[in-house]
Amino acid sequence: MRRSDPPRAALSAGDSLHPSFTRASAAFTRERDDLDSLRSETRVLKVPRNPLLSKAVVIGVLVVLMLIPLGMIEGLIAERAARRMEAVASVQASFAGSQTLALPFFIWPYVEHWSEQSIDTNNRVRVTQVSETKHLLIFADQTQAAADVVVHNDRYRGIHRVRTFESTITVDGQVTWPDRATIKPAADRRIVWGEPRLVLPISDVRGLRGSPSLASQGDTIKFREGTQMQMLSAGLHAVVPTPADGITARYSITVHLAGTERLAFAPTAQASMVKVRSAWTDPHFGGSYLPSERTVTAAGFSAAWSVSALASDVQQQIRTIASATPADRPPRASRLDAFEIDFIEAVNTYLLAERSTKHGALIIVLVFAALFLFDTLRSLNAHPVQYGFVGLALVIFFLLLLSLSEHIAFGLAYLAAASVCILLITYYVSHVLADRSRALGFGSGLALMYARFTRSWSRKGPRY
Repeated sequence: MRRSDPPRAALSAGDSLHPSFTRASAAFTRERDDLDSLRSETRVLKVPRNPLLSKAVVIGVLVVLMLIPLGMIEGLIAERAARRMEAVASVQASFAGSQTLALPFFIWPYVEHWSEQSIDTNNRVRVTQVSETKHLLIFADQTQAAADVVVHNDRYRGIHRVRTFESTITVDGQVTWPDRATIKPAADRRIVWGEPRLVLPISDVRGLRGSPSLASQGDTIKFREGTQMQMLSAGLHAVVPTPADGITARYSITVHLAGTERLAFAPTAQASMVKVRSAWTDPHFGGSYLPSERTVTAAGFSAAWSVSALASDVQQQIRTIASATPADRPPRASRLDAFEIDFIEAVNTYLLAERSTKHGALIIVLVFAALFLFDTLRSLNAHPVQYGFVGLALVIFFLLLLSLSEHIAFGLAYLAAASVCILLITYYVSHVLADRSRALGFGSGLALMYARFTRSWSRKGPRY
């Protein structure tokens, strides 16, 4: 049998407890009161949970994550632009490159001879060496050039279109032949004059069509290959008959020249005037000199340049090039200051796609903010994964834009990519918001946003 507990009445109120038990009981009571007080303070200091703040932080993290595919698309755009440059280089390698035509100038070479004498052991004077120094007399008075340019779009490398051009350039010039008597040699020296020649530098002679000739003083002179200038060898030259000193002669040249995307002229005369006209409607003027007159319409453009030797360093550059050798040639020794016309789109497809992608982060932030407001005000409790799906749809827009713009006009590509993105997001948000009318309102706002961002790429750059 279990022994029964002693009855509580066994301890009467008058019975006294042991002193150590009393002290332990009091200490236990104090510790229990302190613990209850600490728990109460802990409940007061506890930070309440805020689900909206947590969700906002998660959405911010999603925005940052969306920058990764956006960066990948920007890298793809740069890669496609590099591929187009490779396509242009391929056409230039097999057709003709960008053309730079220096206006013709005259070179009259002469050699200064002298003899060096020495005295041998028998005190006899001997002529031991005949020395010479070569000089070039370079001159050009006035040159007028008129170019009619036809631009073609008939060269392709894969999906990339490369523009080429064919031009008919007519050059009319006037020259006053120098008085050779003004070139006086030093004592005991004599001058031997060579054959004067007209030099026509052309950067890529593969673009020549036909055989140009020089018409002067009723004579027709054929051009020969090369310029006979070591550091400016690409081009043509024509040997002209030795004229009388001081006379003024006129000459004319007609050159048919083809090239790729760019035509440039170097003003070499004391007064150089060039006029260019074409049916190309989107020219870009650049180089060292801008046109003094220009007209650009829907039917084409015309531009005129007038450059004086006082405002140009080209003649000095030619003299430097003529006296240079491969050993002491600086990196730009064979280049002349020129003015250029680029027959390309001022803002190409890849630049427009890059401009649009720059706004990708802003678009994602705006769309996420709008969706978060709908979610919060209507207490829909959308999952962060759903935000991620919307962000990926926004990123796909830029990929579609790049892909479509390589085959159709950029405006149509933008419209198609934006329409697909808006329809996809509107359909998906209609299920997230559980209301078609709200989803239609959300899609309308998205459409207005895309329409607003068209201004970022629709502006063309200046033609200068």
